[in-house]
Amino acid sequence: MNQALVSTTALAGVPEFIEATSGTAAVAKVFRAEDVPESVVGRRGFFITHRAFSGILEQGARAAGDPDFGLMMAPSLDIRTWGPFGAYVTAGHTFIGALQRLMLALPYHGADDRMEMIASGDEIHFHYDIPSSGMIGYRHYAVAAVRYVHTIVAPYFPPGWVPARIEFDLPKTRKPSVYEDLFRCPVIFDAPRWAVVMRRGTEFVDKPVIAGTPAVTLSDLRRLARPAAPTDFPAKISELIRLQLLDGMVSIDRTGAQLGIGVRTLQRRLGEHNLVFRDLVLRTRLERAIELLRETDERITDIATALGYATPANFSRSFRRMFGASPREVRKAGLVAAL
Repeated sequence: MNQALVSTTALAGVPEFIEATSGTAAVAKVFRAEDVPESVVGRRGFFITHRAFSGILEQGARAAGDPDFGLMMAPSLDIRTWGPFGAYVTAGHTFIGALQRLMLALPYHGADDRMEMIASGDEIHFHYDIPSSGMIGYRHYAVAAVRYVHTIVAPYFPPGWVPARIEFDLPKTRKPSVYEDLFRCPVIFDAPRWAVVMRRGTEFVDKPVIAGTPAVTLSDLRRLARPAAPTDFPAKISELIRLQLLDGMVSIDRTGAQLGIGVRTLQRRLGEHNLVFRDLVLRTRLERAIELLRETDERITDIATALGYATPANFSRSFRRMFGASPREVRKAGLVAAL
């Protein structure tokens, strides 16, 4: 029995499509049939089995009375709907950067998923092995997976790009043209592994940087994958500060309100741990700076602004006092790898 897990982010768009094709009641019925709480939809940091995910797709197909359920659903799927995982993977400025990000992020999506690129003659084969291969519902899962891969790689090719062909490890269907209409390229069945096949020599394009888009780091994904929320008081405060850093408005009043306690009570509780709020803010802010320096290619000036520093000079002084080196020295020392 396959016990591999997949993040519930993979469910993005699935309940909505089931509802659109079969009604609201069908969504609850489908999730009950696979013993998956409907409340996990839209929540991060939870995992279900690949078997359950494939089963949900198969149950959705039965509810809709549509054996091509996966094909019908595919156009509505996009990796960018996968929250921080999708944001991290799609933030690479180059094709190679996107693939590197995907490989680094895979353990936070499915521990047993595998990605491989193989050059063969004048072609590049992109394989993404899914533990649910051969399970009931896999034919829908495979189509969805190819669609997600397409949304990852397409932005790095010229407009209108299509793969050389798609290969599926599925029995040949009586309606192959439906698959070819969806992917706009030849589709092969009964292959040993599914693959998106690209022509070598196709000119890649750099993906433009969208101003104002919040950076997502691999550390963000690590936090999402941890098994439980913080339980000790200082860790809870640090987590709330980290949350507040997302909109740049960190304050002790805001933190107390989020916890439902007064400022003096918050200060007293921190005092019991020999801590003060401003020190936690400083450490949490600069730990976030380390993540951004190590895992993004954001300009140091932009990092300083995003973390609420009035000037880059103020940021550099605080950083040096905490870590004994400037942000620029950290990067020059080769301690970061911008993707």
